[in-house]
Amino acid sequence: MKDRINKLFVLTSASSLFIVLGVFLPFIQMKVSIFFMGISNAQTVTVDYWRHGDGDGKYLLVVAAISLILAFLKKYKWLWGSAVLSVGVIVYSISNSLMDASSVAKSPYAELAKSMMKNTKVSIIPREGLFLLVAGLMLMVVVAVIGMNKSKDKSIMP
Repeated sequence: MKDRINKLFVLTSASSLFIVLGVFLPFIQMKVSIFFMGISNAQTVTVDYWRHGDGDGKYLLVVAAISLILAFLKKYKWLWGSAVLSVGVIVYSISNSLMDASSVAKSPYAELAKSMMKNTKVSIIPREGLFLLVAGLMLMVVVAVIGMNKSKDKSIMP
């Protein structure tokens, strides 16, 4: 078992842990301040990637588990697939959110929403979940690069 636990396995485990934590921790925080008819109201919403099991975080959890299995089998060059899948899930989530927002603009209530948005201030703050996801993905890419080099030259890491 000791020969299975090397530096690349530890780095892959850390990247998977970062991704898992990033899924469950707050991803972004939105503060919406509305001033309408002389009344001011502010709401703060924190969004995580899990969203009670309805979000796309479940796919990232599967990719993190696959990454750990690949690391245990010492197939580090295959981590490119995990990294690409993770980025694909995140890009899909963002593009899907933008599509949902554009469909609201075409709704019959769009004019009402536009008139209300004139007096609305929205601020979006990145939270720790986003930073952990990015760090996990970057670390996974680093391990994949080292794994590719290790498969070409056995002297890089023991």
